[in-house]
Amino acid sequence: MVAESGEHVDYVRADAQPPRLWRHEDLAQEYPGQRGRWIIPPDPRGWSGILLAEWELTKAGWEDVHPQDETNYVLDGELHVETGGSTVIARKGDSVQVVAGQIGRYWAPRYARMLTVQGPNPTGIEAPPGTHWDIETDGS
Repeated sequence: MVAESGEHVDYVRADAQPPRLWRHEDLAQEYPGQRGRWIIPPDPRGWSGILLAEWELTKAGWEDVHPQDETNYVLDGELHVETGGSTVIARKGDSVQVVAGQIGRYWAPRYARMLTVQGPNPTGIEAPPGTHWDIETDGS
């Protein structure tokens, strides 16, 4: 195949592949103050593409570690993220990444809604269970 610029493009597949469709699911309550849903779910055998999920925290936090990079795009609210001894605050429109193998701590003192993109995990290495916590507030 030749691109408009005249350069040869050799990444176009010769075998026809139908588009993949993942049906919409509502956010499911995972813990108090935490809801989420897979948009492109993980395959326990491994995956060469990406994972995509939507999740939200309301006065809650989550800690985990993955064998693949995890990037969160903040759709709404304010997400605090700590990894490697540093903390950042991501607001609507910001993205924040925790690299593979590092513990990521995510929390929303009020509310945050995110899209998370996780990189390939070709062998399906299973991540250890994460930890949820509630954030105590002064009633505001």
